[in-house]
Amino acid sequence: MKRCASLLLLALSLSAVAQLDPPMKREMVGARSLALSPDGSKLAFVWRGDVWVAPSSGGRAHPVTDSIEMDDSPVWSPDGVYLAFRSNRTGNSDIFVVPAEGGDTKRLTWFSGGEIPADWSPDGRSLLMAAQYDEDTENLYTLDVKSTAIKLEMRDFQGLDWPKFSPDGKRIAYLRQGFAWSRPRYQGSGASQLWTLDRATGKRTQIRNNGFQHLWPNWSGDGNSVYVVTVTEKTPSTTSLGKSIGKNKDNVNRTPNVYRIGLGGTATRLTNFVGGSGARFLTVAGGKVAYEHE
Repeated sequence: MKRCASLLLLALSLSAVAQLDPPMKREMVGARSLALSPDGSKLAFVWRGDVWVAPSSGGRAHPVTDSIEMDDSPVWSPDGVYLAFRSNRTGNSDIFVVPAEGGDTKRLTWFSGGEIPADWSPDGRSLLMAAQYDEDTENLYTLDVKSTAIKLEMRDFQGLDWPKFSPDGKRIAYLRQGFAWSRPRYQGSGASQLWTLDRATGKRTQIRNNGFQHLWPNWSGDGNSVYVVTVTEKTPSTTSLGKSIGKNKDNVNRTPNVYRIGLGGTATRLTNFVGGSGARFLTVAGGKVAYEHE
């Protein structure tokens, strides 16, 4: 009995020495491609190449995809049950869907050129995307999530990006031409313009084109305005040869911030960041606005 007791004591002693420290909670730095659920209670985002979901109020995040390739651009179905996303797990960018709680993925596109899901229609029947299918033009398409049939919404000889359905599904807000989101302070003729499309009549309306970038458009809940990330003052970057632009003093107007743009083009700033990258990856749903900052 003494020998057994000694062995037991030794085992307990070794266990105490080998035990790891309690796991520490830490913030997830580097999240991108944010998407609020329709009711605003959850936030999908991309971290380290996978799609994750967390409560929008904060808390534990869990992955819903698990791939060695890049999964990106999540968008919620209107009932909050599914997430559509793009992945290059098949060699190029194709659209997949996965249950928002995690599970098996289903592939929806097979085109070699690649597609990116931009929004889910309010009736839950189709996905909206900008793509080029064997044409010289950039087009807007809807993808039937059940049959995978593709329907042309409009075509344009300029680049199109970030299309979003209005709450009633009758209009589409989109960006025409423009540089990538990584150049939010760009000012010039190549800046992204904010437009809308009336799906019934095909009428296109320019909402705002002031020479500054307009990024990540999202409709307001009432359909009377569009939220974007933009700037309203030029950041000095170049000058004549032999001259100095002087010391740049950043301010709130030069920094990318969240604005609410009325359909008549009026702008109201909602955030007040100064310096740095400002707001990025804007998403709006359920009466909430979310974005990434630094």
